[in-house]
Amino acid sequence: ALSEVNIEDINMDNRTIIITEKGNVTRPCKFGQKVASIMKKWLSDRKKLLDGQDVDALFISTQRRRMTPRSIDYLIRKYSVGIDKKVSPHKLRSTCGNSLYKETRDIYLVQSVLGHSNIKNTRRYAQVDDDIREEAVSYMESLL
Repeated sequence: ALSEVNIEDINMDNRTIIITEKGNVTRPCKFGQKVASIMKKWLSDRKKLLDGQDVDALFISTQRRRMTPRSIDYLIRKYSVGIDKKVSPHKLRSTCGNSLYKETRDIYLVQSVLGHSNIKNTRRYAQVDDDIREEAVSYMESLL
């Protein structure tokens, strides 16, 4: 969970972050240069906010304590007001999984990125829309 990430879980040199998933399973997760830039800015702001206080958590509240899953959920909902859909941490994850699948059409890549051990869990993120079906029909026809 995002709320459980600690400062020592981040490796800026190889742009990885150790994340803890369900069942207390940990795995490294890569991030890109844009995220690295945002992370560097946050780490600088975080250091100023802490003002010498020692806190392990990567994401902290204005009270200088680890953010809880509930507080993260609240912030996402607060800053997504005006969007027609209900936005939550899980919805953001789902949207990322769907977008990655639409871009790559690689269910196994999506499975790896999302950290699913069972492909059945990934299939719900890889929703097939009418455009993909139409492309599949065209592809199959080209084989004839």
